[in-house]
Amino acid sequence: MAQKIENIEELKKLCNDEQSHDCYIAIAGIIRSSKSISMNEDGTFSVINKIDDSEDLFTEDELLNPEKSLIGKAIQNGQFHSYYNFK
Repeated sequence: MAQKIENIEELKKLCNDEQSHDCYIAIAGIIRSSKSISMNEDGTFSVINKIDDSEDLFTEDELLNPEKSLIGKAIQNGQFHSYYNFK
């Protein structure tokens, strides 16, 4: 069952094992922008965009900055979800 990621602390909890986790941004309630996300030892986040297999590396500040990443805005708007139960 998918779970909403409500803040950066929940994302860190999900990604604390350095494994890749499948997540998505819900767009207009019917479209999903799928991502595979992991947190590296240095605290950066690796994000693979499933639509084109492009990969991005973000610091926590960059991840939360809507000018650099859609993930931060999606978390703020309640649109970022994990496919897995992690709570």
